[in-house]
Amino acid sequence: MISYDVLLDAFFAGHDATQLNRQGPDIGKHYRSAIFYRTPDEKARIEAAIRRENASGHHTVPVVTQAVPFSAFYPAEVYHQDYYQHNLYNNLYIQLVSKAKVEKFKEEMEGRLKMEE
Repeated sequence: MISYDVLLDAFFAGHDATQLNRQGPDIGKHYRSAIFYRTPDEKARIEAAIRRENASGHHTVPVVTQAVPFSAFYPAEVYHQDYYQHNLYNNLYIQLVSKAKVEKFKEEMEGRLKMEE
């Protein structure tokens, strides 16, 4: 089982938490950095993780990640499910933007990821 704190580490390893309403070339409020919590304990752990990330020296500007109360879950459209795996070799955006992020994430989370079969 993966702990909540390891999930928080994975969240920060997976994207740039210092960009307000954007991720790289993608811009808009739907690209904001947010973590949704269900309990006061989760909120406190998120806020502690943000403080640790700010103190880590990994960033030259503060983390802008928001801790937001969970209200609803909306599954992605079917064509977005496993999009990276299905389009790894035939999508220029994945080749130029996403692939480097995935490789960085794998490196940061080494030893914590399930091996691919």
